[in-house]
Amino acid sequence: MVSGRPVAFLRRALALDGLVYAGVHGFEREVGGTVVVDPRVEPWTAALAELADEAEARFPGARVERKGRVAVAFHWREAPGLGAELARWAEQAIASRGLHRRPGRMVVEALPPAPVDKGTTVADLAAGARYAAFAGDDAGDVVAFGALRALVASGALAGAATIGVRSVESPPGVLGADVVVDGPAGLAALFGALADAVTRRARGGP
Repeated sequence: MVSGRPVAFLRRALALDGLVYAGVHGFEREVGGTVVVDPRVEPWTAALAELADEAEARFPGARVERKGRVAVAFHWREAPGLGAELARWAEQAIASRGLHRRPGRMVVEALPPAPVDKGTTVADLAAGARYAAFAGDDAGDVVAFGALRALVASGALAGAATIGVRSVESPPGVLGADVVVDGPAGLAALFGALADAVTRRARGGP
């Protein structure tokens, strides 16, 4: 499970054993039941905390999401009128602190400037596999799609499937996936169909 959300959130929301949880695009991993943070985060924790404090003071109507000490996301879905101003401020404030800016759907995120994203994380998790698939619905997921395609092109994977989860806010790269489903319900239906097919094959069926 590779997500922009923190590992602690993923654990609470899913509560499934047997999964590898990679949170905040891969800056966090669950290892042996413990959340391990990429050491490259440490030099940037003070800047991230300062940025969050300033955003809360300037934009009380926005939601400032502190992802542990690893990242800060600024959301304006609940206050769309703030979107343009908040996005402009965030671009300047993030750059002035040397942080990395990652835009999303009605959100912009500040992260440590390390080469970590869903693409590098998915490539790492796919190491040693023959086939892989990844599903996502936002711009950060398109990077993971590209990583899988690059692994196939290099011969590191025999095959891969990218699954775009369509919404009214889908960026173009999501709709360019190998398979596109309609929303979370469509993704759940696809996984259910795959599980049924695997079960039938294991029992000797078609």
